[in-house]
Amino acid sequence: MREYRRIARNRYESLGADCDAAVIERAPAGAGVADSDGAHALRRAIAELSQPLQEVLLLCDLGELTLAEAAVELVIPIDTAKDRLRRARHEVRVAIDRAQQEVDRV
Repeated sequence: MREYRRIARNRYESLGADCDAAVIERAPAGAGVADSDGAHALRRAIAELSQPLQEVLLLCDLGELTLAEAAVELVIPIDTAKDRLRRARHEVRVAIDRAQQEVDRV
């Protein structure tokens, strides 16, 4: 396993039991994350991301690294990191919106 994958996974796992609180606290306004169901939907959306998207999202949004720091850790150009972070955030937003629509239907 590459070193950067270990780093990303360790940063994610280090959040441990505080992960749901961290996810809710750092969720962008309007993300639909207001309770444990929202946190569960967000965790599921992150888990469904491809590994490259998941790594940069975890490092930047939950691991609190800057894009430049994440790019160095992942050994990728900063523009690649920026694009992956943008796509990851978009995919998470879409997944949360879809989950919210399912809840609203019930």
